[in-house]
Amino acid sequence: MTTRLDALTRKVQRASGVLTSAKRFHPEDDHADLERAVSAARVQHAVTKIMAESPALTAEQVASIVAVLQHQDHTAVGDAA
Repeated sequence: MTTRLDALTRKVQRASGVLTSAKRFHPEDDHADLERAVSAARVQHAVTKIMAESPALTAEQVASIVAVLQHQDHTAVGDAA
């Protein structure tokens, strides 16, 4: 039986493969959309894996993470004390 995490692993691999091929065969093209797709797939995979092993987050914790994903929190990693 295929798990959700297995499906997301394949999604990351597929997106990475498409980006790699595009860069190889069309280096002059803008690959920003493909790069975003790879990033989104990697984040989704990582979050799914973490949440499978963790208790549910509070609404405040979810809002804080959403802000990071929406680039509303511009604090560089390591700046928080």
